[in-house]
Amino acid sequence: PDVESKSVRVVAQIEGSGGPAANVTCRVRETATGREVGAAEASCPVGTGEGTMDVRIPIQHCRLWSPEDPFLYDLELSTGADALHTRFGMRSFRLDPQTGFAVLNGTTYFLRGTNVCIFRFFEDPQHGDLAWREDWVRKLHRVFKSMHWNSIRYCIGFPPEIWYDIADEEGFLIQDEFPIWLLSEAPEKPVAEKIIPEYTEWMQERWNHPCVVIWDAQNESVTEETGKAIAAVRHLDLSNRPWDNGWAAPQSQEDCIETHPYLFSKLWNEYWADDRKFALSDLANTSALPPVRKEQKNDRLPIILNEYGWLWLNRDGSTTCLTGSVYEKLLGPDSTVAARRLLYARYLAALTEFWRSGRECAGVLHFCGLGYSRAGDKPPPEGGATSD
Repeated sequence: PDVESKSVRVVAQIEGSGGPAANVTCRVRETATGREVGAAEASCPVGTGEGTMDVRIPIQHCRLWSPEDPFLYDLELSTGADALHTRFGMRSFRLDPQTGFAVLNGTTYFLRGTNVCIFRFFEDPQHGDLAWREDWVRKLHRVFKSMHWNSIRYCIGFPPEIWYDIADEEGFLIQDEFPIWLLSEAPEKPVAEKIIPEYTEWMQERWNHPCVVIWDAQNESVTEETGKAIAAVRHLDLSNRPWDNGWAAPQSQEDCIETHPYLFSKLWNEYWADDRKFALSDLANTSALPPVRKEQKNDRLPIILNEYGWLWLNRDGSTTCLTGSVYEKLLGPDSTVAARRLLYARYLAALTEFWRSGRECAGVLHFCGLGYSRAGDKPPPEGGATSD
């Protein structure tokens, strides 16, 4: 999409079947109404191989896509012998290193949201077939909307394709995270030449989705290999989306840095565990600039704070293996489910407002809106450390 010229650029590979050229007709229609708003024709030399066509189609009465107005178009390409349909949205997205904020359709746009850890949800005893049921997935996204969230990081595994279709339709900005998560050492260390073809297939599968605005190369990993892979595939994306490279060095001044400041974990270690007092008002004495790792420092690029919270409770209100001693210290050994939920809500609300009001981050995304809930205070795999 080119929102300034109100046109869409179409690049397609056409496989030949013996003729010297393929005549391709392109038609753009509004998805909701079926009304045609643009068309073009092109001749693509193919022979018995593969050719590439590249055309621009002006769009009449161009309407931009955003979370507030997720307006979609349908593109049909036809050679006469076969046809292909794909959807797209007219939107631009970038990260501004001068302001440190995201820019959607030319306007500063603050990302507020959550995370979906779909592979953790697959471990949940109640997950069943929910992740493949359109009505349930759509309801989940609408619940997220009711929280005034406009962005989601799909992390620790890709959800089914229907999730991206629904995010297009309901209006969410997706940070799409490739499932590399090392923390420190891994049984098989990633190698760029193996990652590059996987990044390429991932991008090809997703790049027509207007919801996908950030390619996220990995999670919480310090490695040079993902950076090498980013450099090799970045040019493939005609929209030039920014990249997040986890805990490794950012690869461009157009990219972002992610940070996971679990402040309440720090407070537990420094204050609560030793009976030292810490009031929520003391947040005012804490820097609103979240910390980044030394490997990430690069002229203060835009920061996306896409994990925070930590005081997790399971869905039934019980504590996780990480938080049992915390709630006992703060509320006593006989606390009720209602008291724990209220404390969690108050502390999470205060921390959310703290990070947002500082205006130091491009995005503030809570962890997590969907994961697993495995009751009990045992560590994984019997119990769960985090919960949705």
